[in-house]
Amino acid sequence: MVEAVLNGAAVLQDYAIEMERDGLKLAPPSSLEDTEVPEGCVLTSIVFVRAAPDKPGVRLNITLDAGIAEFIASESKRRGMSRKNFLERLVRQTAQVGG
Repeated sequence: MVEAVLNGAAVLQDYAIEMERDGLKLAPPSSLEDTEVPEGCVLTSIVFVRAAPDKPGVRLNITLDAGIAEFIASESKRRGMSRKNFLERLVRQTAQVGG
């Protein structure tokens, strides 16, 4: 289920890019409370975190617990990722699964 939601987020991102290229706007999201779910089906939400590759990055100056900072450093190194990419991945995954 998590993989389907993450794939859905990627599809939504691609769809948004194509809509913007065509000069169109995305429809506002539907309310989960107002959505009918047929019997035997499951309803989930996909959080859309808009990528902005054409905009400059934003510098954040944050203070973290030392243990959290050490975990970020060691886990990103273990995965062969920068801390920035590791944190972006965690934020996107957390948003997608509603954590």
